[in-house]
Amino acid sequence: MYRKKFTVTKDWTALAMGSGSLQVLATPALIAFAENTCAELIAQELSADDTTVGTQINCKHLKATGLDQEIDISVKLIQSTGKKYEFSFQAFEGEMLIGEGNHTRVKVNRVKFLRHV
Repeated sequence: MYRKKFTVTKDWTALAMGSGSLQVLATPALIAFAENTCAELIAQELSADDTTVGTQINCKHLKATGLDQEIDISVKLIQSTGKKYEFSFQAFEGEMLIGEGNHTRVKVNRVKFLRHV
């Protein structure tokens, strides 16, 4: 299990990100928080030549969160097969579950990957 905290700033709101008209945590921001936390967890196991890229995410955004609130993302590696990593995640505001889902990342060589972009 790996955890990371984020604070809801104006940059992370639905209004700022274009996904809605309110100054509440945007679903795309919640997804970014989850992806970032999963990437950090698995980065500890990779060589300097490798990184991971997100390939799939399933997210349920269960509750709105206002400005200046702290979000705690908790991720767990549930399966690793070759270059593929599967995670589950939960997002909390205090004790309240505000989001959950799963995420898949794939290990790539940085240089080789960028050659194909």
